Amino acid sequence: MNSTTITTEQEQTRGAAETATAKAREPQLRLLVAFTPLQSRNDTIELAAEPVMVSTDADGGEQVRNLLPDGFDGHPLADLKIRSLADHDPAAGLTYPNSVEYRESYAVDLKRAEEIHTTLKRLDRALTRVEGELGPPESYAAYLARCAVALRIGTFGFRVGESSGWHDRNAYQWTDPAGMVSRIHDHLSRWRSQSPR
Repeated sequence: MNSTTITTEQEQTRGAAETATAKAREPQLRLLVAFTPLQSRNDTIELAAEPVMVSTDADGGEQVRNLLPDGFDGHPLADLKIRSLADHDPAAGLTYPNSVEYRESYAVDLKRAEEIHTTLKRLDRALTRVEGELGPPESYAAYLARCAVALRIGTFGFRVGESSGWHDRNAYQWTDPAGMVSRIHDHLSRWRSQSPR
């Protein structure tokens, strides 16, 4: 083997490693799940997931950003929420009806309205097809997993500790669909084991 062959192989290896590193740093769409007690009802909690963009900086730290509905980097999933309510009394059922909807969209032009319509129709078709095959989802976690498949999102996040109000000042744990289902059921079980305030 001559030095030219070694140099070419080294360049190919280095090029592949740089491509893999760049791919790992590409922003990823993930679903951030939150549990929020309702102010008006002490015995009810809101379960909601919203898409966020997560990128990795040069130091390996993660930057979590809300999706923006407009501008040069506007995203069709901005303001989308996948939500439900859960009652403190397990006899009332695991969760109230699930919903996927755009919430708190303060300005909608024709382009944005078309994006919203297209996304909701795509989700509705996918959820209807899966429900025809598997029946209705048995829980919010199952519903969220179905929505995530339709949106092609495979990573779910949960905030660790108290909220600072800013995504980048919070710590998160990321997991796959099975971990998400387990985490939601564990959270609901712990919440229901405490007396309502």
